[in-house]
Amino acid sequence: MKIFDFESMNANLRPFKDFKPFDGHPVNALSWANSGNHFLVCCLNNQARVYSADGVKMQTTVRGDMYLHDMTNTKGHVA
Repeated sequence: MKIFDFESMNANLRPFKDFKPFDGHPVNALSWANSGNHFLVCCLNNQARVYSADGVKMQTTVRGDMYLHDMTNTKGHVA
């Protein structure tokens, strides 16, 4: 992921932060909070992380079951 600050960007057009949220796992979804101070990154390893707008990791969720996609059709042990 690369985070850019368009207001203070100069001619070199480089991001101010460049990082991998989960090494080896591509980003599946990203969503900004309404306040614009945080964003949530979901990767294909079934975990999510919350970052500040500056790209500082704030929280990581517990890893989910990678085979569990649809709880309405899932039978048996799911915890």
